[in-house]
Amino acid sequence: GNAMRNKKYGKQLLSMLLVGLLSLNTPMIALAESEELQILEEPTQEADITDSEEADDLQEAEELGADAILTVVPYYNKPNQRGMIAHFGAVAESVKLPIILYNIPGRTGVNMQPATIAELAKKYSNIVAVKQSNGDLDLISEMKNLCPNDFLIYSGDDSLTLPMLALGAHGVISVASHVVGTEMKQMIKLFKNGENAAALGKHQKLYPIFKKLFMYPSPAPVKDMLSKMGIIKNVLRLPLVNMNEEEKAEFYAVADKYLK
Repeated sequence: GNAMRNKKYGKQLLSMLLVGLLSLNTPMIALAESEELQILEEPTQEADITDSEEADDLQEAEELGADAILTVVPYYNKPNQRGMIAHFGAVAESVKLPIILYNIPGRTGVNMQPATIAELAKKYSNIVAVKQSNGDLDLISEMKNLCPNDFLIYSGDDSLTLPMLALGAHGVISVASHVVGTEMKQMIKLFKNGENAAALGKHQKLYPIFKKLFMYPSPAPVKDMLSKMGIIKNVLRLPLVNMNEEEKAEFYAVADKYLK
């Protein structure tokens, strides 16, 4: 039943952590505080959908047993670099948990520069990593030159995982791994074992689904796939809507061969 599938799915996600592969696609920005806390308490259960409200109670998340915080560059108000340093500094001082910065200029409207990331990493010991969703790979090299040696860089784009690994990234915080996690884990392990040609072969095999999962606003495609796999119910919150029949036909023309 669903309970068994959820348990197996949860174990699969945990196994990915060993190679630097994290699966994440929960739209926390749209969740009410009670829903965020329910996810922390029961990460493999389905949360009820209720009215959303703004919530930023990091200390309560820490008390409930969160392992780390993924915190995005503030959106809409488009802070400058000094504003980002002040903001993330305040976050770092409010909790003891490890913090992963999330830089995704396509959604926030502003890019966090490598020098800003490095300054935060050097000043705050609990700022330990960044999820980098920016297609400019030169920024990875800049971060590697500026940040402490133990600071971790995660790809935020599935299709850029292998190129970013080649530049010194640690892994990926992934959408596609919800449906092709085993294959992505293999790709990362192959690369880290020096089997570059085999890793490239895995990347090329997975590349079509990497791109197709974002042909419509995420997480609509991945949730549709997970629903087909019997793992979750396909429920979206406005303004996201499910794919229509024409869109599904185009999507599953590629995605069908990746279904378990």
